[in-house]
Amino acid sequence: HFGDVATVEGFAKLQLDWREIDQSTSADWDLRLLRAGVMGHVFKRIEYQIERELNDDTNAWRDVYADVAASSALQVRGGKFKMPFSLDRLTSPMELDFVYRSLAAGSLAPGRDVGVMVHGRVFSRIVRYQVGLFRHGGDAVRDAERDGDATAALRVTVSPWRQVRKSPWQQLTLG
Repeated sequence: HFGDVATVEGFAKLQLDWREIDQSTSADWDLRLLRAGVMGHVFKRIEYQIERELNDDTNAWRDVYADVAASSALQVRGGKFKMPFSLDRLTSPMELDFVYRSLAAGSLAPGRDVGVMVHGRVFSRIVRYQVGLFRHGGDAVRDAERDGDATAALRVTVSPWRQVRKSPWQQLTLG
């Protein structure tokens, strides 16, 4: 911490899976994720993140962006980050239990790309929106689609019962 001016936080992510199919085969270690980075904020209005995959030389930079917040209703993010599309794809693999991603999210969601996005929360955080314009179609698309035109992305979610205390529907979100 640098007083109220800025913070810098280093982090590392490691996901190592161990498999043994049966007693006749040897155990196998599978390194799924090895990342390091820094994140923080400056003047409480600018957040940043720089994240690199340490075991991938072809597409090593994951998230490299700055996010400027005028208010909770209006924020602007620029750099390389996940395109707003699928909640499954927007969720970190470290936060998913047992299954990495659904087949649909792996096939349809565009992944990360360089671009700019306007996002925020309105109506007492009931509605969240993300609108972005990106250089190409993302890093998770087929090679034939990767070098195409710019891509626009939009994601809107509504949590209609978010403000209702002790409602069984409080966590319901439609998007």
